[in-house]
Amino acid sequence: MAYLRERPDGTRTIMPLGITRLGDLSWSVKTPLSPAGHEAITRAAIGGGTITFPVGGKPTTRVLTPAEQATIIAGNRSVDLGWAGTGVLFAFNKGEQKRHALRREYGQPLAAALADIIASLRAQHSAILTEPDPTKQLHRIGQAMHLVQDSFSPAHTDRRPGSGWCIAYVRNYGRGRAPTEHGVPSDDRDQVARSRGEASQATAASRRYLSLLFKALYGRVKPDPTATAEAAAEFARFVSDLFRSCSGASPAAGV
Repeated sequence: MAYLRERPDGTRTIMPLGITRLGDLSWSVKTPLSPAGHEAITRAAIGGGTITFPVGGKPTTRVLTPAEQATIIAGNRSVDLGWAGTGVLFAFNKGEQKRHALRREYGQPLAAALADIIASLRAQHSAILTEPDPTKQLHRIGQAMHLVQDSFSPAHTDRRPGSGWCIAYVRNYGRGRAPTEHGVPSDDRDQVARSRGEASQATAASRRYLSLLFKALYGRVKPDPTATAEAAAEFARFVSDLFRSCSGASPAAGV
């Protein structure tokens, strides 16, 4: 049996399917042995392909073609699948954890873990805004959405629905044991079908991110300071809302 590995540029390679894939850190992506997970959330967030966002109070839309939607989904999948089978090599890498909304090391304080994750999302967001190649830009969008979605997986974080889905704990991959930490090599909580409430929140957060991002990218025919300022303010609120700690501790300043 085989499955597709996707490079960061979206190029696909047929790879043999091993017994265990340690690179699959997050909510399942579709393989011959697993159902769609991230793909389903991303498609639901995209909806019919029409992304709506207001600029100065006026509704504006950007319609994604099927090919553009597929590129976003490919970028989303690439975070788990890695490049040419290298995902397995980096499964335990401390620097890789933040891309999956995981704690970089066992015992890392919550505020520091959230700061790492936020820094990763901000860096990806900035790279999207400055990417000149339209195809690569869409691919990057999918990758950033992957982090947003992973932050709602029960295998990655402990969110409290009764407290506005704040984050009480960020798990680690590779140290400790489930249920406190992420199971190795896999975790049943990483199945979207077993966490529909979290999946619904991940879909809503993904849609919200697409809306503010597309405002920044497409909310202006000419350089429009209104769209740019509104999108920047909305992204700041998005990050603050998404990664709010239940303890009230703030992530490191300046991240």
